[in-house]
Amino acid sequence: KPSFLDFDSWWWNTPRGPQIFSCLTYIERNVRVDCEFPITDKIPGPFCEFKQDGRLMGTNNPNNPVHLIPPVEIRRRANVTLVPPNICRLTWMPMSDDRAYTYTCRVYQGSTWKENSMAFNQRNLLVCSALSVVAATTLLIFMITVSLPVSLGLLSA
Repeated sequence: KPSFLDFDSWWWNTPRGPQIFSCLTYIERNVRVDCEFPITDKIPGPFCEFKQDGRLMGTNNPNNPVHLIPPVEIRRRANVTLVPPNICRLTWMPMSDDRAYTYTCRVYQGSTWKENSMAFNQRNLLVCSALSVVAATTLLIFMITVSLPVSLGLLSA
């Protein structure tokens, strides 16, 4: 049991459900929604499902009831996978409509479902790329390296 002084264990630091991250795949420009959940050893699971504005997009649950299986046109454009150890991923080929949608991720572990939702417009998403993170970090380090000597007065005219 964590102690009182263990600040990382306080209730406001613990996620109440899965954490959602979204981006666009680099080449295909598909929407990718990653749903990160806490690792547990509870059986059965983990299983996850994604909904878009309340409509089931896909699931990796083999025991999903037949009446909850998404229509064929959605199954062709959506893919839900479990990325070890604790990420559920929705890859979605969206239509060209220009509106925001609410994506909901539900994760089943043991005997409980935990869920989280996030609304976004695909137009405003960044590209899923480690290279873009490296480029942004490099630019920040360069700006600090150049501006620090100037602000400290080490470089004077």
